[in-house]
Amino acid sequence: MQSANTSHIISPHYGLVNEADTSDYWQKCIQAAEGRRAFVLELLNKSYDEDKIFEEYKKAFQNERIEFIQPGNSFDMNNRAMIRTIVSGK
Repeated sequence: MQSANTSHIISPHYGLVNEADTSDYWQKCIQAAEGRRAFVLELLNKSYDEDKIFEEYKKAFQNERIEFIQPGNSFDMNNRAMIRTIVSGK
């Protein structure tokens, strides 16, 4: 997915990615997205509604580091939208 010439990546909510990490950056992004999707779908399969899925998601994935990068309201809006998208496209 990444060009062999890529030496710099600027990531939203993070900034400049360490040059040593650019070679597998996109693969790690895909793995993280697939993991989050699996998390949501597992709870959906347990008949959790979107609000309960979000509560569990927040417990699992929000911490001080994330709060610094993506403050409360932004975290809530972005991840509720992500959950809604996964649920609607299951």
